[in-house]
Amino acid sequence: MQRSNFRRQPSKRASVYLPDELHEILTEFAARKNASLSTIILAAIEDTYEDEIDIIAGEMGLAEYLANPEDSISIQDLIAKRRSVTHKDV
Repeated sequence: MQRSNFRRQPSKRASVYLPDELHEILTEFAARKNASLSTIILAAIEDTYEDEIDIIAGEMGLAEYLANPEDSISIQDLIAKRRSVTHKDV
């Protein structure tokens, strides 16, 4: 099962109602994969809506940048900053 970037972020609880039979099947599927039901459902959502999620995340990132451009740095500055940190560790 592929790991998602979403699983490394703080999470919020959401309630989802599933038909009894589907819940039973998904619970068995999760057990066979040695995963939680939550992980199985999240993976299914990500796989199904991956492109739409990426588009919305990009739009939200752009909106955040446009609202506060002073909070951002250029890629060149980021690379230079990472290089200086790396060279200090050597």
